[in-house]
Amino acid sequence: MLQSVSTGHLPKPLAQVSLSNVRAHQEGRGPAAEDCSLRKGAQVFKVTVGNPQLVQIQSESKWDESGVSILNLVITSNFNQRGYTTILVTIPEASLICPITCFAIIVQCSCPAGKMIVYETPIFIKKEDWLHYNEKNEAHENAILKNLPKTGLYKQCEMKKSRKECGCTEAMKLSSFIQYSDCREKVYRVTYPVNDFLLKLYLKKSNQDLQQLSAPYFVLISELNNRTNWVATSTKINPSFDKLRKYFVMSTAMHNPDGLSISLFGSELYHFRITVISGVSFCNLVEEFQIYVDDPPMAYPFHYLVSMITAIGLGTFIMFYFTLQHYWSKFNIKTPCWKFKVHPSPGSKLFKFNK
Repeated sequence: MLQSVSTGHLPKPLAQVSLSNVRAHQEGRGPAAEDCSLRKGAQVFKVTVGNPQLVQIQSESKWDESGVSILNLVITSNFNQRGYTTILVTIPEASLICPITCFAIIVQCSCPAGKMIVYETPIFIKKEDWLHYNEKNEAHENAILKNLPKTGLYKQCEMKKSRKECGCTEAMKLSSFIQYSDCREKVYRVTYPVNDFLLKLYLKKSNQDLQQLSAPYFVLISELNNRTNWVATSTKINPSFDKLRKYFVMSTAMHNPDGLSISLFGSELYHFRITVISGVSFCNLVEEFQIYVDDPPMAYPFHYLVSMITAIGLGTFIMFYFTLQHYWSKFNIKTPCWKFKVHPSPGSKLFKFNK
């Protein structure tokens, strides 16, 4: 019996099953018999598929030198089809007692347990820092995490006075998914400007090391706070995209996860969602991450207003200075206002300030 057989992408065969050590018990039949049809396995095995729309099967049977008939089955799932089916292998006339001798193979096309995509920050951050990091203990320019205030408007912390009343578990505090955003206390911090911020995406499977996410796991990226002042760029889509795009229509741009980067033109919190396109895996592969952009310049038009006011003030001062110079010269004022004396205190010297 074969259970829970699945792969990461299609059309790679789900499984290749070899059935051996099954000897034909037909009298007068065997490897020395003259019946060529039996040697090819036409009368030894009969394969029946319960759900032929789910999988495709290629079978090949042969005799080995010891007189054992071997059946090879190559099972391939159809594109983006989930479910399970039973494959029945029947051996006619294999028993003198039972009218039918057969055994079943159960093939399940589903997502394997523990398969997911993972985002990692450019700098490794320990679990303790995510939970207990205090940015006040670091210099502002060296802080790697930003403390987030409690919104109290949505989801977990709705109508709660403090985050302690939200019932957040440790897993919720470490999760970047939007349903636990009220429990999130820390977020990765970068300083403005943010250009070509490289995203490190990995494919995680149970009991296996992380693998870098690459084609054909093409992804879609979106910002969950409806912010538009950002741009995502990636390397050129390879030819495998041409084989996939005929199966679905996308409303957003597709990106190759290998070399995917973003540029952020605003400040404060960004919340992104990465989604692997359908059809390349039986799993719904989704990951979310947050970035806080700090130390931005003055927003438009305040920067220009400050520059303009400074220029006007400096110009007014220069004009006023030359006006006074012209006034003193015209009326022949011999003692300008900047010539003054400071009366010394007892026991000190006199200091004179001249032009």
